[in-house]
Amino acid sequence: MHKFESPARVAELNPEVTLRKIGLKDGDVFCDIGAGPGVFTIPAAKVTSARVYAIDVLDEMLGIIAQKCSEQGINNVTRILAKEYSYPIAGGECDIVFMSTVLHEVDDTDALLKEIRRILAPQGKLVIIELHKRETPIGPPVGHRISEEKLQQIVEGYSFAQDSLISLGENLYLATFSK
Repeated sequence: MHKFESPARVAELNPEVTLRKIGLKDGDVFCDIGAGPGVFTIPAAKVTSARVYAIDVLDEMLGIIAQKCSEQGINNVTRILAKEYSYPIAGGECDIVFMSTVLHEVDDTDALLKEIRRILAPQGKLVIIELHKRETPIGPPVGHRISEEKLQQIVEGYSFAQDSLISLGENLYLATFSK
């Protein structure tokens, strides 16, 4: 878990600033797929009073989020243990679906992107943070990463349009897409 919340990683991700950059506001339903220990879930739950979904494949990570919510008096986070790419979320419910350094780990991109499309509101936003496809101080081998161009190609294949692409620093980039 320490790698997820290392000071250098959190500083580069800069969750509060990043959430403002993507336009998260009070009243938005936010879905964090691959939430980990809540690096983005917890700050998002402080921005919006609406539901925040934290989805992860590890119950341990969801337990960490539950503990943080309890300690900080946060009561708008719904934790979901993901076993497959089908989530108990109503169709069109989420204003922002968010993934940070997750997509390069996904086995069934097709199933995941179809499910994201289902839960995303008609005017919703898909936000993806990934590692630059070059040698960087952190992250998996370059061959395991997704380039900015490849990410755009993959996601646009599911009827999304890329809205923006920015660098978050030496290691990471952020892409936003709309339906």
